Amino acid sequence: MGNHLETIYLPAYIEKKMIQHTRECLPYETCGLLSGTTNHISSIWELESEIKHRYRYFVSKETVNKTMEAVQSRHEQVLAIYHSHPTAQPVPSKEDILHHPEPQICMLIVSLQAEPVIWQGYTIADGQYYHRPIVLV
Repeated sequence: MGNHLETIYLPAYIEKKMIQHTRECLPYETCGLLSGTTNHISSIWELESEIKHRYRYFVSKETVNKTMEAVQSRHEQVLAIYHSHPTAQPVPSKEDILHHPEPQICMLIVSLQAEPVIWQGYTIADGQYYHRPIVLV
């Protein structure tokens, strides 16, 4: 597993933007990217789901590629992909596990099921999920 379980550092202002983005998209799921360097997040990339669904989101490869170019232009790397669970706990679903792109990229799930909003980070590898520590800074 190696560094796929290392702590990620999330600035409070980015956490606030992430939660605001997921709330604005209710009642549907939404997603975005968190990028930075050396496990320190410094940018948020709010993506718009191209389907309106309560239990799924979809972003085209073209949109992801454009966003990845912007991330790279800042000399950053994607550290986490966040998405919302409007009516469920922040635990990866079978679909989440199946479609997660790479183990080194953290999955962060924001649960809007109740107040206060809660979120959790995970490493997804070999069809399993593992708690990934994320610390607010």
